[in-house]
Amino acid sequence: MCMLTMLDKDRRALSAGLLRVLKASEVLTTACQARSDTESEWATAMTANTINSSALWDGNVPFRAVRASIARTLEAAREHGMALFVLARSERALSVPLATVTRGAIEAYGRVFEVLSAEAPETLFARYAALDFFDMHYPARHGQTLRRLSSEVDAVHPVDGYRQRLKSWTASHDLKLVKREPAILATDMLRAIYPDSFEVAVIYSGMSAVAHAQPWATANFLDFSTSGLRRDDKILMEYCMYVIEITRLVADLIAERFGASIADLERWRQ
Repeated sequence: MCMLTMLDKDRRALSAGLLRVLKASEVLTTACQARSDTESEWATAMTANTINSSALWDGNVPFRAVRASIARTLEAAREHGMALFVLARSERALSVPLATVTRGAIEAYGRVFEVLSAEAPETLFARYAALDFFDMHYPARHGQTLRRLSSEVDAVHPVDGYRQRLKSWTASHDLKLVKREPAILATDMLRAIYPDSFEVAVIYSGMSAVAHAQPWATANFLDFSTSGLRRDDKILMEYCMYVIEITRLVADLIAERFGASIADLERWRQ
C-alpha cells in the first residue's frame, strides 16, 4: 500500500491549525461557561424548570452539576486533541496512538454533544443522569467508592448506593434512564458533520479497530519494506481534520446554548 509522507513544514502547518482551533475553542467555551444562567434563553429555561429545584442524588444543584460536568469533559477532550498535536509533531512517527487519542477526543466531545443537544429540561436532566448511571456500572460491580465533587478529597461513598439514589431521583421526576454507548454518542455527533451514516460508521469503526490493535486495521500502517508499522500522513491529516471539525461543532453549540459576547464570537471566527 502506498503511504503518504508529508513535508515537515506541511505537517507542522497542519498541526498548527489543530492547535489554533483547540486553544481558540478553550477561550470561547470558558468565556461562555462563565456567563450567568440568565444570559441565554436555553440556560434560563433549564434553571427555571422545577427539576432544577430538587437536589441531585449527590446533593448538588442539577444544572450547576451539568455545567461542571461539561467543563471537565471539554477539558478531557482538548487533552486528547493536544495529544494528537504532540503525536503529529513527534519525530518518532507513531501510528496506532493517533487513532487512540482521536477516538478519545470524539467520544469525549460526543458526551458533551449528547447533553447540549437536548432542547427540553427533562431531556437534558435525563441524559445527564443516564450518562452518570451507566458510567458507574463496573465500579458498582467491584465495590468501589466515590467522592462528592468538588467538596470532598477522599472517596467514601459506595457506588452501588450512589446509583440507587440516582435511580430513585430520576423515578421521582418520571425520567427514563436510557443507555447509550460511547460509540452511539460518537457517531451521532459525527453525523452532524458527515450526514452519510455509512461513512460515519466506517470512520469510527476503523479508528476503533486501530486503537484496539486489530490486525486488519493496523495493516493500514504496515510498511512492507520493513514489515513494521509506520505513520501514514494521509491518515494523520484525516484524524486532525476530524478533531478540528468536532471541536468547532461543539464550541459553536456551547456559544449557542450559553450565549457568547460579540467580542468572543469575533475572536473565535477569525
